[in-house]
Amino acid sequence: MDSKVKISVIIPAYNVEPYIAQCMESVMNQTLREIEIIVTDDGSTDATLAQIEAAAGRDTRIRIVRHETNQGTHKARKDAVSLSRGAYLMFVDGDDWLEPDACERLYAKMQETGVDILHFGTFVENCARYPKEKIAGIEKSVAPYLGPPLMKPLLVEALCERRFENYPCIKIYRGNLMRAVFAEMDDGYYTYFDDFYLTFCLLLRAQSYLGTEERFYHYGYGRGISGLARYEVSLDAFRKYCRCADVWYAIRRRLLKMEEQTGDEEDRNVLLEGAWQTVVFLKIRFAKGLFYDVRHRIKPGDRAKALQMIQTAWKMDDLTFADLCAECGFEMDRNLS
Repeated sequence: MDSKVKISVIIPAYNVEPYIAQCMESVMNQTLREIEIIVTDDGSTDATLAQIEAAAGRDTRIRIVRHETNQGTHKARKDAVSLSRGAYLMFVDGDDWLEPDACERLYAKMQETGVDILHFGTFVENCARYPKEKIAGIEKSVAPYLGPPLMKPLLVEALCERRFENYPCIKIYRGNLMRAVFAEMDDGYYTYFDDFYLTFCLLLRAQSYLGTEERFYHYGYGRGISGLARYEVSLDAFRKYCRCADVWYAIRRRLLKMEEQTGDEEDRNVLLEGAWQTVVFLKIRFAKGLFYDVRHRIKPGDRAKALQMIQTAWKMDDLTFADLCAECGFEMDRNLS
């Protein structure tokens, strides 16, 4: 860690040509100057990289990680984090932006509180003319937990009790903690649900969480992938959703490795008990979401194929898959096709 770098700001960017300049300007113009800006161009095919390079020509604090091909947000973040030196670390998506004094005020709060994770408020910007009710729901989902500070183990509180959600960009972290977390994670290409993987592995190590309602982050809802959701889902899109199973298996591998590690056996057993409880919970949560899509967002003629995609993604034989359906309250009837 470089003691001169107070905050490392990590920006993964993929085909965000219309937005990346606003994002980077908001970071470059922070009132706190002792920051570094690490941007991963994840194989963009538009002018995203050119804009990043132009910004780097004006600001020596910017470092660029270049991926020749798209490797996904997880790998884009992981490669950037491995180069980071800041006492604290935060993520900004390439189509979002920060308040001008975000880093200055968040650095002061981290110094004051000493927590591992500080979750702050978010401005949800309606960039696609969504109904007010939709935006209100997003605002609720990104809101921090404002009760007393949460201490370890945090997994059950976060992912089972859902005290707070798993969005990485609306929090600031202790830098050494996040570097250790990413070093333990796989390199895989996780199309969706990679945020669950990061949050799970982070909460295996984190000791404390605090929320503040002060808002520092602007979430451009409707700009990027958030703006692609439609009521009806194609089979190609659904196949990608089914890859939540890849994340679940990565989480499971992380726990199996943890079981082999030495250390305080009592503390480890308490943590593992909550971790395995969370793994079971996440499997049902992911599966219920997929079954909901089959019922409500897949064309009737495609539903049998969609069910086969779920079964294939979760690597289950017929009997095990039927058990999962029953556990999720999903009835395997003949009316799906």
